[in-house]
Amino acid sequence: MKKPSASSLILFGFSLGILTTSAGAAMNGSSVFPDIPAGAYYDAAVGEMYGLGIIKGYSTGKFGANDYVTRGQVAVMMQRLRNDILGITPSTDTGDTSSRSSRSRSTSSSSSSSSSSEEQLPSAVKAEAGLVHFTTGSYKVEEAKKTVTIDVERYSGTKGKVTVDYSLAAGTATEGTDYTAATGTLTFNDGESKKTFTVTIVDDTEKEENQTIVLELKNARGGAALGTPAKSTLSIIDDDLSGTPVSTTTSKNGVLVFSATEYQIAENGGTITITVERNTGSEGAVAVNYATSNGSATADNYTTVNGTLNFGAGETSKTFTVTVKDNGDISGNKTIKLTLSNPTGGAVFSGSPTSLITVIDNEVTTNFGSGSIKLGDDNYTVLESDGAIAIVVKRAGGTKGQVTVQYATTSGTAKSAEDFTDTTGTLTFRPGESSKVVVIPIKSDVEADNGETFSFKLSNVVGATLDSPATTSIEIQ
Repeated sequence: MKKPSASSLILFGFSLGILTTSAGAAMNGSSVFPDIPAGAYYDAAVGEMYGLGIIKGYSTGKFGANDYVTRGQVAVMMQRLRNDILGITPSTDTGDTSSRSSRSRSTSSSSSSSSSSEEQLPSAVKAEAGLVHFTTGSYKVEEAKKTVTIDVERYSGTKGKVTVDYSLAAGTATEGTDYTAATGTLTFNDGESKKTFTVTIVDDTEKEENQTIVLELKNARGGAALGTPAKSTLSIIDDDLSGTPVSTTTSKNGVLVFSATEYQIAENGGTITITVERNTGSEGAVAVNYATSNGSATADNYTTVNGTLNFGAGETSKTFTVTVKDNGDISGNKTIKLTLSNPTGGAVFSGSPTSLITVIDNEVTTNFGSGSIKLGDDNYTVLESDGAIAIVVKRAGGTKGQVTVQYATTSGTAKSAEDFTDTTGTLTFRPGESSKVVVIPIKSDVEADNGETFSFKLSNVVGATLDSPATTSIEIQ
């Protein structure tokens, strides 16, 4: 294969850097592709570019970082171009990992994953006490799990007793509100290669973006040194939008809900229209109050609104608008909370009457086009006694125009006649809507259903593209 010229690569990267730049959640390539060594000089760059949708892997699931011209090098160049375009000064860690590229390029995959600390260690030290690192650059936990176990590994030697300190720091998560602060020391006795510590998660009922905690190892003692990654990111997955048991409330006067569980608008988008739907019945006149409140957004980001929506007999939807402000700052995406309250005329709520608007920072991200449709997760678990499960369908990468997608359940070891209600239909995403929920009723029977599964599939997207995951497995316990 002919190796592209440096000028063509720079032009290619510059074009993509202008079209798509984002301050999305940290992601390492090694957490996505099995052939990316954790801690490789291109690990973070590949993850970031993959998360932005600029670079994809092969159909085999691998990335091929060392294919000429190496995709790892392209990812690093794109990352540097992005930082340059946005005026971002790379952190010390980024500088260290980037500077290793020249001495790592000619090495094998295994050697390229070595940390700068390991490269500077005398071989005698490496062979004896070893190095200590996190087993991955990114962990995740569902909010409802309450705790997550973090693995720390000792490698390249296990002789003698060594210790290492660990700590947690707030990323986008808030200490006390989203997680419990923790610090400590891990002790590896002679011959031991693995230790763990536990992070406690605070489960709340708010619909919010996924939150992050920064995990760090430091102060390796006893002859050991820090390997890579010595820092890792723990993502707390908000379960208030995904896979949680849901209410199946009905009312002849109507069940009032937001039309989407999440909305998106660029901060220079002006106004966004929010739809409130009246489901299961429309007898008589009903009313409901609505209001916005600060999430991470403040008065600098949007104009607060509140009011009352009045539904006449037979009316099934009403709208209100929220105006956002373009502040010109590179401050990241912001969130606005939406709340319904005080339903009258016999109307009721089903579950929590809340939703969320994400205001996309246009100085960082260009959110254009109709986006792609995908499921919120590739597997779910539900208790038979819950009675129903909510499956989240997301619209990512753009929310312009109207998009539709069909969905359907399919029996597996769990059968629709006995274990769940066969559910099919079409979801419609209006402009600005980025997340919808499909409720699947779960049936209760006398037989034990523990471990039985069925599937849920998306198909026939109109107005956008279908992304992965498009199929999910649901386990009934």
